[in-house]
Amino acid sequence: MPESTEEGFDMGFLGDGDKFKIETPIIQDNQYELIDYTHFSTFFNQDRRLALYCACNIPKHDQRIDIERPKKFRKDTNSLKKEEQVGDDFYKCKENDHPVINNKNLLDRGHVIRREYPQWGTKQRAEIASKETFFFTNIAPQHYLLNQGDWKKLEDYVIDKVQNKVSVLSGCIFQESDPVAVYTGHESKEVKNLHIPLKFWKVVYYVKNNQLHRIGFVLSQEMALKKLDFIYFPSDRVRSKAFVKDPFSDLDEDLIPYIVDVDAIEFAASLTFTPAIENINSGETRKSYFMNTENQSRYARFSLNLLENLL
Repeated sequence: MPESTEEGFDMGFLGDGDKFKIETPIIQDNQYELIDYTHFSTFFNQDRRLALYCACNIPKHDQRIDIERPKKFRKDTNSLKKEEQVGDDFYKCKENDHPVINNKNLLDRGHVIRREYPQWGTKQRAEIASKETFFFTNIAPQHYLLNQGDWKKLEDYVIDKVQNKVSVLSGCIFQESDPVAVYTGHESKEVKNLHIPLKFWKVVYYVKNNQLHRIGFVLSQEMALKKLDFIYFPSDRVRSKAFVKDPFSDLDEDLIPYIVDVDAIEFAASLTFTPAIENINSGETRKSYFMNTENQSRYARFSLNLLENLL
């Protein structure tokens, strides 16, 4: 594999000086490692051994390059120690085997930044970027119905339909009350455990009418994870402590992306994003930081038609 250019995420990618500058979200918890790759960066949470979030620049549609999908996931031993990353010792463990479909895992190696997003520039650089997205520093455990369902459709839309350049940030919402997978390592043969994130988010920045815009998405895999017998959820008492920290605790459906207020993502993920215009009607979303026992969900389900009117 050729050496990485290690340019990383370009905060000024959308142009016009500071007017459209996208600062990488400020992290309130400093337990992370910044790793720059080709056209994207990973902010890696060392405690969870997963990416807190990744940030990527995507050029105009005609500047993107199709590259053959890499065949191998690997650990980034240039940036981190092997034991600091979650790898196939977890993803290929017997507990993760699909009971019906052969050679299929229940939890996919889900890309935090989609493989095709950083594929641009020269063909060589696009190939480097594509291979770098297969580092486990850009991978998170996602239920296969999430990774290959409507979340994938949203990612497809960004890469296939959006014509102008955009900057995309995507990551996990880590909570102390996240469930724990207990498994026997595929390679190590040791009994281990791993906290699995329940929710994922994505924020797309773009320029429209000479103004900086953004749109946020969140989806949950909580109900799908509850059906897996090697994943254990904490007691209701423990979970209640995190309830007020999760404005997405009452999403109506599992595995469905919802269009949400970015400041709600800020609250849930303990991040601070670059301000921008959000063209979302008040009837489609709600800002709620402290939940009560009633289902208050007013977030809009992701749909291609709705997205076409916003982007």
